[in-house]
Amino acid sequence: MKFRTLKEIQDAPINEYGWHVLDNGDWVKLGNWVELGDGGKLGDRVKLGDGVELGNGVKLGNWVELGNGVKLGKWVKLGDRVKLGDGVKLGNGVELGDNLSLFNTRPIMCIYGKYIGNEYCQGSVRIGCEVHTIIEFKKQLHELCIKHCELEMESAFRVFLETVEKYQKKFPIHKTEVIENES
Repeated sequence: MKFRTLKEIQDAPINEYGWHVLDNGDWVKLGNWVELGDGGKLGDRVKLGDGVELGNGVKLGNWVELGNGVKLGKWVKLGDRVKLGDGVKLGNGVELGDNLSLFNTRPIMCIYGKYIGNEYCQGSVRIGCEVHTIIEFKKQLHELCIKHCELEMESAFRVFLETVEKYQKKFPIHKTEVIENES
C-alpha cells in the first residue's frame, strides 16, 4: 500500500478490464469527480465511484469498493473487502475491519459488528427474529431482553426504538401492513 496522488492514478495505464494498473501492480478503478486527500493509501483492487471524497490520511485495504458520493473524513481506515454503498458518510478517525458492507439505508442497529434490528414497516421493527410494533416492543422490552439477550442491551434497544419512531415521523415508509392501533 503506497500513497498515490489522483494524477498518478489517472496517468497509470488502463487494462482490458477498465482498471488503472499502478507501477507496483495494484489495480484501481476511478469514477468521475473523485477527490483524494493528502497522505492516503490505497490497497489493491480499490474501486471508487463517482464523486467520492477521501480526507487526508485515509487508508483503504484491498478489494475496497466505495459507491457514488461516498465521503470519508480524515484518518479513516477501512480493512480488506469493505463495501460502502452510495452516499455513505464516515467522520474523522472511523476504523472499519475486514469483510464489512455498509449502506446508506433506513435505520438499522448493529452492535460490535453484529446485526441486531431494523425497520420493518411503518410503526414496526424487527429485533433479532421478532417483528412487533414499536408500541409492543416498548411495553415488553424488558421481558424480551431477559428471554433473548443480555439485559445490558435493553438501553441500546430503547434508543433504537426511539430513533426509528422519530425517523418514521419525518420520513414514513410506504411498505404497509396491519399495525396495532395506539389507542
